[in-house]
Amino acid sequence: MEAANQLVDPDLMREVLARRKASASLLGYILHTTPNYKQNAFSAQVCAAMDKFINEVNAGLRPILVLQAPPQHGKTEMASRKFPAYLMGAFPDWRIAGLSYADDLAGLIAQDVRRNINSPEHIDIFPPTRERTKYDSDRTAQFMNMRGAGSYISAGVGGPLTGKSVDIGIIDDPIKNQQEALSPTTKEGLWNWYQATFTTRLSQNSGQVIMATSWAMDDLVGRILEMFAGSPRLTHLRFPAINLPDETGYRNDLPEGALVPQLHSLDKLYETKATLSDYWWAAMYQQSPKAMGGNIFRDEFVQYYLPKDLPKKFDKVLASWDCTFKDKESSDYVVGQVWGKAGANSYLLDQVRARLSFTATAREIVAQRKKWFTGSSRLSLTGLRNRALTPLRQCGKPATSSSLTNISPLG
Repeated sequence: MEAANQLVDPDLMREVLARRKASASLLGYILHTTPNYKQNAFSAQVCAAMDKFINEVNAGLRPILVLQAPPQHGKTEMASRKFPAYLMGAFPDWRIAGLSYADDLAGLIAQDVRRNINSPEHIDIFPPTRERTKYDSDRTAQFMNMRGAGSYISAGVGGPLTGKSVDIGIIDDPIKNQQEALSPTTKEGLWNWYQATFTTRLSQNSGQVIMATSWAMDDLVGRILEMFAGSPRLTHLRFPAINLPDETGYRNDLPEGALVPQLHSLDKLYETKATLSDYWWAAMYQQSPKAMGGNIFRDEFVQYYLPKDLPKKFDKVLASWDCTFKDKESSDYVVGQVWGKAGANSYLLDQVRARLSFTATAREIVAQRKKWFTGSSRLSLTGLRNRALTPLRQCGKPATSSSLTNISPLG
């Protein structure tokens, strides 16, 4: 036994085990072929979902994996560049299609896939099993697998796939920009292409990966999620850029903070948030698109009035403040509004919207109260800790001594 053990080269054994580990999972493959890859919780969860996806394809379940994540967080590197290369090594007979919003972009991704499968690190795990022949397709947008009968093809979303059978269809960012995202014609055309072209080319034991930044509730991803809601075929991964309780799209099952702080820190994300409207931030970065015009208060509900049209007397006048005591450029706004209600109509009488410190917020609250309220009245505030109420009450004494209420709104 000792003589047999001495014949085993420890370095060779480590190399064999490393190759075996790299071929067993997508994350193992990525770490082996990209030594400087920065592993994080996001990549680990996505790779685990893709390993599950592979098992479901092999089981004939025809899985649909929808991945929603903010821009520039590594989803294309994992799902469109590394994933197809891994599949071509581990499952050499599968036919893979990579699709994006334009032929040019799809072609660039195809070149990256080709570079991956031709790299020494990939060949170390998955060496070719045959020589290329003159009958093997070898174009930028289409090439054969030198380990089996499989192939890779790239195309622009909306284009033809006629005559091509696909085992794994990967749609990566089907929408080019916000103009296309909000165009009813573009959205309808993309949906028709998905139904009439993409799905009709899928083989019996196939799988779909749809990866996109959310643009609108009724974009391609939104419609797919609605169509397959409740289906065991569907796996939906949604990752907000900032996962905190006060942010749209918060998920209590994910780590709090920035999604991938190594790529985009909280400070960087807050800077981005400050440049975007609430709609685009919620859609593109938090993966929680809202209905245009709002989900509850619709644009058509809003009417405008002239001062002369105001009622002489209101049934009720109230002020509401949403507070945050940071006056940095990246901070959320402090918003205070005064509303008057007469019958079924509510009138916006005054508004403050600014990035304010605690003392500046207190001054504005007191000023608005003196301007609009006399006698006994109440103001509701959010974003306050209870201990912050005392100095606020003192700012307007004695009138405000019992008129401030801290509330925690639902939703």
